[in-house]
Amino acid sequence: MRKTTKKIMFFSSLAILTAGISCKSDKVEEKTPGIAIENMDTSVKPTDDFFKHVNGAWLDKTEIPDDQTSWGGFNQLRKKTDADVLAILNKAIDERDFPKVKDAQGSEIDSDQEKAVNYYESIMDTVTRNKQGVDPIKPFLTKVDEIKTKKDVENYITNMAPYGGGGFYGFGVFNDLKNSSVNAGYLGSGRLGLSRDYYVDEKVKEKLNKYQEFVAKMLQEFGDNEATAKKNAATVVAFEASLAKPMISKEESRDMRKMYNPMSVAELQKLAPAIDWKAHLKGIGVKDIDKVIVTDPPYFKAMSEIFKTRSVADIKLLLRWNTINASLSSLTTGLEKANW
Repeated sequence: MRKTTKKIMFFSSLAILTAGISCKSDKVEEKTPGIAIENMDTSVKPTDDFFKHVNGAWLDKTEIPDDQTSWGGFNQLRKKTDADVLAILNKAIDERDFPKVKDAQGSEIDSDQEKAVNYYESIMDTVTRNKQGVDPIKPFLTKVDEIKTKKDVENYITNMAPYGGGGFYGFGVFNDLKNSSVNAGYLGSGRLGLSRDYYVDEKVKEKLNKYQEFVAKMLQEFGDNEATAKKNAATVVAFEASLAKPMISKEESRDMRKMYNPMSVAELQKLAPAIDWKAHLKGIGVKDIDKVIVTDPPYFKAMSEIFKTRSVADIKLLLRWNTINASLSSLTTGLEKANW
C-alpha cells in the first residue's frame, strides 16, 4: 500500500480542524462536526504524534490512486472540482445559451463561457487534432526560424509574452508581498523541461538521460533526422542545465524573504545588462513602473551572461524546443501520450 506524505496530510488536518460548525439558532439543526473522528487514531497520544493522532486511521485505510503521485484532502477537493467543471461544461454545450458580449468598439465577441466551451471542445476533438498533426504550431516555429540576431531573440520573447513567453524570463502581476493592498510587477526565471533538481543532482542523472532521449524523439517528430535530433537534444539539455544551476533551489523558494527583491528598472539593467529591460517592459504593455520585484537575482545575473555568450543558433534551438514542448499535450494523441 502506498502511503501519502505527511506534508499533504498536515494541510488536510488543518482543513479538518477548521471546518465550519453550524450556527446557533432557536431551531434545532443537525450540526456538522468540525473533526472527522473516523480519520483519527486515538490509540496514539496527541502529545506523542499529533499528526498520527489526527490522521492515523485515514492513513491506514487510504491508498494513493494509481494515476496519482500523491493523495490527500486537497487532491480529493480538486477531483470533485474537476467533476463539477466538467458537468458545467457539458451543460453549456447542450444548451448553447451563451451571453451576448460586445467589446469597447461595440462589436460582438465570444463570451468567456463560449471561449471555455470552444477550448474544451477543441481539446476533446481528437479526430481533428490527429488530422492537423503539428500544423497548429508551425507559424510559431517559423517565428523562431526567422530570428537572426540577439535583438531578434529579445523581440521574440517580448512578442510571445501573450502566449506564455518564449523562455529565459517572465513577467507577472501579483499582490505586493509586503503591502497586499497594492499590486506589484514580478520578474521570474523561465521554464525548463524538468524541475531544477534533475539538472543538478547526480543521483537522478539517469532520469536526465531519459529526458534527453525524449527530447531527441520529439525533435524527430518535428523534422530532425535521427543524428541531428540526438545532437540537438544534447545541446538543449546542456543549455537547460546551465540555466538551472544558478536558479534558486526549491527549499530557498519557500522563503518569501529571498524571493522579494524589489529594484528599479535601472538596477535590473545593471544586474542583467544583456537584456534591454525597458524595451521589454514597454513591449509587454508595462509603462512607468517604479519597481520590479526580481524573484531570483542570481539567476538573472547568470542568465544575462549565458545569453551574451551563447550563439544565436543555440538560443534558437532552445526556443524551438520550448515551443514544441509547451504544445505537445495539445497536438496529436500520440504526442500527448508521449509527453504524459
